[in-house]
Amino acid sequence: MKLRSITARAAGAGAVTALIAGGLVAATTTAAHAETGTSQYNCSVAGQTLPVVATVTSDLPSSSWQTHAAVPDLSLPINGAFVVPRPVLDALGAPPYNVHQIGVDSPDFGLEIGTAKVPLANVSSPKADVPATDNMTLPFTAVLHGFSMDTDAGDYMISMPGSFTANIATDSLGTISNVVCTIADPSTAGIAPFTVTPQSSKFKSVTGPKSIKKGQVATYVATVEGSSLTPTGKVVAKEGSAKLGSGTLKNGKATIAVKGLKPGKHTITFSYAGDKNTEKPFPATVTKTLTVKK
Repeated sequence: MKLRSITARAAGAGAVTALIAGGLVAATTTAAHAETGTSQYNCSVAGQTLPVVATVTSDLPSSSWQTHAAVPDLSLPINGAFVVPRPVLDALGAPPYNVHQIGVDSPDFGLEIGTAKVPLANVSSPKADVPATDNMTLPFTAVLHGFSMDTDAGDYMISMPGSFTANIATDSLGTISNVVCTIADPSTAGIAPFTVTPQSSKFKSVTGPKSIKKGQVATYVATVEGSSLTPTGKVVAKEGSAKLGSGTLKNGKATIAVKGLKPGKHTITFSYAGDKNTEKPFPATVTKTLTVKK
């Protein structure tokens, strides 16, 4: 049977509301939260468009991750199912015709977590016997592995995929491969909100002279470390409320030139305010003592 005639028969049935409806239900994990999303997809088969409804219910171990950090390998088991509606089965020539087994898999179905697409491993339903009546449910198991949260701090969504591909295998018609499915209404993709928080930071060191002569410049080098990426921005030097100088971080280091101090002992405080992906250090400041000699 040719694919075009298959899709024409499916369209002619008039009752095709979905080709595949997938439900993913993850096993319970500590500190997890379960959220569900449902979206319709338009799938292209031999020049025809068939609707797909996919439903995802996922338990994730946290609603917040740190920016640009590696999320550890979750190996989170996920259960799901592809549901093939009766009109599609009939269009494929299901009993009493000539298709007796159907299986469905998707090599790239995954969750969109922030700006990252995180595939689910092993989204595959082996071929199973087609029921004589009603829809056909093809269960599968999958795994969500660890990934890198390569996105800036802010509020994001865990979402249904914008698109995925499916392969429909039959015992007598062969396999309909690389069926491209694209979300019909992106506004329905959201599953759950989550927050990407700024990374933590710390002053690794502030180095500079303990004493100088009057008129000399005291040069300090401040090193700021982030937990997952290199901080940016400025390190500021003050004495009390008076600003003495500042330096811009480059590769985590800032050079600050302090000059014009009167003879005597000075207490200089170095501070870093953070950037869009980096929190202020803790402790927030480093203090150095400088003696200016006459």
